[in-house]
Order: sequence, then C-alpha cells, then structure tokens
Amino acid sequence: MAADVQVGDVVLGSFRLLRQLGAGSFATAYLAEQLGTDRKAVVKVPHLKLLEGSRAAEVRRRFEIEARAATRATHPNLVTIFTVGTIGGTVGDAAGDAAGDAVSDAVGGTVGDAVGGTIADALADDVPAMAMEYVEGEELAQRLSRRAPLPLDELRALGEQLGEALAALHEAGVVHRDLSPSNVIVRESRAGLFAKVLDFGVAKMLDAPTKTLGPMGTPGYLAPEQLVGKVTPRSDIYSLGAILWWALTGHPQLDDYHDGGLARRVGSTKGPDPLELRPDAPSAVAAIISRMLVPDARLRPTVHEFLPAWRRAFEELTADSHGPQPQPQPQPQPQPSWARAPTQAHTAPVAIVTSNPVLRALVAGYLANTVEVVSCDVLELIQAPPGTFAVAVVDAGLAKIDASAAISVLRERHEGLHIIVIGGADHAATDWRARGARAFILIPAGLGQLGERVAGALGRSPTTASPSTGRLSEEVVGSLRIDAPRELLASLDCLVGRVPQWLAELHVALESADCRSVMSSCGQMISAAECVGATDLARLARAARAFAEQGDIVNTASFVDALEAEYHHVFREIFSLMGELRQSEAAR
Repeated sequence: MAADVQVGDVVLGSFRLLRQLGAGSFATAYLAEQLGTDRKAVVKVPHLKLLEGSRAAEVRRRFEIEARAATRATHPNLVTIFTVGTIGGTVGDAAGDAAGDAVSDAVGGTVGDAVGGTIADALADDVPAMAMEYVEGEELAQRLSRRAPLPLDELRALGEQLGEALAALHEAGVVHRDLSPSNVIVRESRAGLFAKVLDFGVAKMLDAPTKTLGPMGTPGYLAPEQLVGKVTPRSDIYSLGAILWWALTGHPQLDDYHDGGLARRVGSTKGPDPLELRPDAPSAVAAIISRMLVPDARLRPTVHEFLPAWRRAFEELTADSHGPQPQPQPQPQPQPSWARAPTQAHTAPVAIVTSNPVLRALVAGYLANTVEVVSCDVLELIQAPPGTFAVAVVDAGLAKIDASAAISVLRERHEGLHIIVIGGADHAATDWRARGARAFILIPAGLGQLGERVAGALGRSPTTASPSTGRLSEEVVGSLRIDAPRELLASLDCLVGRVPQWLAELHVALESADCRSVMSSCGQMISAAECVGATDLARLARAARAFAEQGDIVNTASFVDALEAEYHHVFREIFSLMGELRQSEAAR
C-alpha cells in the first residue's frame, strides 16, 4: 500500500496536487495542474483507511464502477475523465501506449472502450485514483438557494442540458443514481446558463452483473424504487424532476427518505403538483415536472420523451406570450421554512428545532400525522412573528448553541409559545422549567408522551395524538382486515415470530459494533412492521438504522432499547388482533 497522498505530490504521471477541494465519506478531491500544460484537473483518491480495512474490495469495486461509468459516455454536459489508474501508475501504463493515449485524450473518445477490461487490472493493487476535468462555477444547490424560482430561460436551459446529459448516459447503458443539485455545477456563458453533471460514485451500469444492496442516492432526489434496490433510467428522471421542481417553485424537495414519506408513496400513480406552491407557473411546464415525479416508475417519461415535451412547452409559451417571456416575481431567498403557507389554517404549526437530522425525522414523522410540523433553526424561530407557532419542540443537544439560553430568549420573544425540550438521559437533570420550558421529554422512550403533550398544548384530546386507536395504524389494518385477512394474519404471525430474533441479533451486533448487521436487522424489521401498520416500531427501527449508517453506536443502542420497549407494547395489540382474525377465519 502506498504512502498517504500529500499536496505537492505528482500523481498519475503528470498531475501535481495543488490543494484539497473537499472530502466525502468515500474519497478526497484535490485541485491539480497537469505538468507541461495550463490544464487544471480534479484528482480523486479514495480514503486510505478504507483501502486497508474490511471494505477494501468493495471500495475498489466502487471506484472501478465509477471510472467505467464516467468514461462510457462523452457529452458537453458531462464531466470529462482524463486519466484513471493508481498512485504510481495509470491505466495507460497497464493497457499499453495505445490505450494510454486514448485515456489521456478522453475528450475525443470513450475511455471505457479504449481500455477495455484493463481498468479492473490496473486498480487491483496500490491506491486507485482518477483525474478529471476541473469545472468552474457554483453548485446548482447554491444558485437555487439564492435565485429560485429561476427565470424561464434558465429553467428551460437547465432542463434541456441535464436531460441531454442523461440521454447520453442512458444510451451508454449507465444510470447516474445520484443526480441532485449538489452534483451539478452551473456557470454563466455567452449562450446563457451552462450546466455540467459530476460525480458517478454510485452510478450503475445496466449490463453489469452486480446487485444493488439498498438505496443509494440523495434524500429528496431519491426515486421510490431505489428504496428496494430497483434502478432504471426512469430513476434518473425522478431526480431530474425533483431538481426542476425547486427551480420552478422556489422550494427544495424535502428529505422524505428518513421520515418514511417516500416509502409510503411507492406505487402511487399521481405526482405532486407544482402549481400548489406556485400558481402562476406555466401549466404545461408544471404538468411535465409532476409526471416526472410520479412514484410509479412505469408512468414517468423516458428521457427521450421528456426532452421534446420540455422544448415544446417552452416554445408554445414563447409563442403565446407575444413578447418577452414572463419572469417570476422575486422572492426573498432563502425563504424561512416557517413562512410557507400552513396546510391547517385553523391551527398554528408545531416547530421542531434540532440540528440532528435523524432526531428531526423521528419526531416529525411521529407528529406529522396529526399536526402541522415545520422544521426550523433557533434563529428562524426567534425571528418568526409572535403567534406563528403554537408549540416548539427544542432539542437539548443543539450543536454549537446553548439550548438553555436559546429557550430563555424564546420565552421573552414569544410569551405564549409552549416550549417542550427533548433529549437524552444526560440532559434530564437540567431544570428546564426554570429556563422557560413546559416539560422535558426523554427521547426516544417518551415519543408517546411527547404526542400527548403536543396534543394538550393544542387543546386536543390526548387520544388524538396518535393516528389510530391503538399502536397499529387503523388505516393499514382496517383495509387489510377487509381485503386480505389471511395475508394480514400471516404477516402478523411472521412479525411476532421474527422480531425477538432480530432484537437478539441487534444486541449481538451492538456488542461487536457491527453497524452493517444492525442496518440489516433494522431493514428487515422496518419492512415487516410497515406491512402490518406498526408505524412506531418502523420509525424507531428506521432511526436506529440511520444512526448505524453514521457509525454512532451510542445512539443506535438507545433506539434499539426503545425498539424493544415498543415491541412489548405493540405485541399485546398484535396478539389480540391475531385472535380475532383466527376466530373470523374459523367462522367462515
């Protein structure tokens, strides 16, 4: 194994590393210059600790897939790969001079075709690396945060260019799988807005005999079918639709993965309507975006159906306008989340203030069935007009902020606000009432208590804080009892039989800090629980899995304990329901 890579090193034969651009969970990216030319490049190198650990083979396989995917197609709106190889050698060295020339001149051809099967051989040992085009500009996410909704000429250009980039990929048999605003760079050009797609780290080649294990992509831009590892070119269409939604409406797609919203929409035949957020938007454009976001992948357009429809919609819009294209009314950006119109006009919403995305998803998912929930930060909450929120659920473990001081300020600024503090056992000893809070709730064990507190603050009966009369969702159980009682009984029987085994596996995995096994057991529990409407059990399992994904064993263990407690509660209801179903079956 080669030594660690340092700024100033010359790698891949001719690329001097100038400075680090950024680092993700998989690799580090460096700005580099190619010696003897004025060409700037980005050199991507996997983290050495991953190459030396148990995941080394998987990391090399992913790097190989990224290299092949990125070099199968060439297009002006796709980043160009210059060289693929290892620190101390290149694919050109391994494949011969002819292949090496083809790699270096990737702008004019397809590297994957040039080097054939040599990439895998060249990356088999030492530290793999690739040099690619350095794209100047800004992340699309930054531009949308600053300017969305985009002027119609920019919206048209964005849709066309990203669509053409996807068309080139799909024709080459590649699905990007992670198209999102953070993976697109945009800049101004003489012809207007110019966009380029980056990062093929989770791309899938349709002719590769590999199996996808679970969802890979960015929450908010992840297609529903990716939850179960099913990936098609229409998955990229969903991601593109989510980008265009933000560009048209001015509102980004929410993280619907961690709160279970995406899973609940699997198979639905209707997409969201952008006109609900921006009624003055062109109806033809809005209709296309809505169709791209249909959860049932079969009803989405292909990229070759999308592109002509997209162009036609703008051509007709221009023809009908008889003058300059209409521009959207400017909106202050970024727009505070509390400024969005509430869906329940008769009740002020509940604010959730936490910097922990897993905790946010858990609490929001638990409360969202019965109340209007809005996530915001402390500053937004303080600056919101008095009366904007009825209840504020504040995390005692806010990052970089003293929660006690923040609550004191909130009490002074919002006299009638009902503040509830949530946190772990290490926060329970603080006298939160003295700070101005009405209660402290231990999470996750006190989720039910939190629901009752919120319901009481809103003047509702505590029994309405749950979407069902018990711990099982009446919406799920009720329909199954009528339409498929035998299947419901079998699913309940399976859940009762398997959960104790999964819980035992979780405790064993926690003792050995085996996060992968934790995620596997939680994933099975989520699917089994959701099938029978055990929504709280599924939420807790989803939260435990999310912490395991981050390698946070302490919080994972906390949620596993809550999982076990919830199962003991829901078991009584399941056992009773199984008895009723068996009696009904015997009476037939």
